[in-house]
Amino acid sequence: MIDTLAAMLLFGLTVLAPVVGATFGALDTITRMFASGRKPFMSAYARMGGSPGARYWLTEATHLAQRADRTMLGIATEIDADRPLTPTTTSACTSTWPTPPATAAPRPT
Repeated sequence: MIDTLAAMLLFGLTVLAPVVGATFGALDTITRMFASGRKPFMSAYARMGGSPGARYWLTEATHLAQRADRTMLGIATEIDADRPLTPTTTSACTSTWPTPPATAAPRPT
């Protein structure tokens, strides 16, 4: 039996999952732009990868998207295990999942 908190979290996951998926799609597109030799519009840099600020923003966006993905997987695992959920349980989901290595396989499309 799914309790009320689990039902709300499950609803939140169904709403957020497509957004996180779209975020990974956008990150893939931006990463390809960084890998290309194209000069960014209105910039002094010869390549997008030459800008430290742009590299930082890409890294930060990637980190946040991966964190959201891990959090959703952790909460879904708790819901699937049919254990009672509390706010402490759900906040623990964000810290118990290890960060995937940089050489992890790409996400399936």
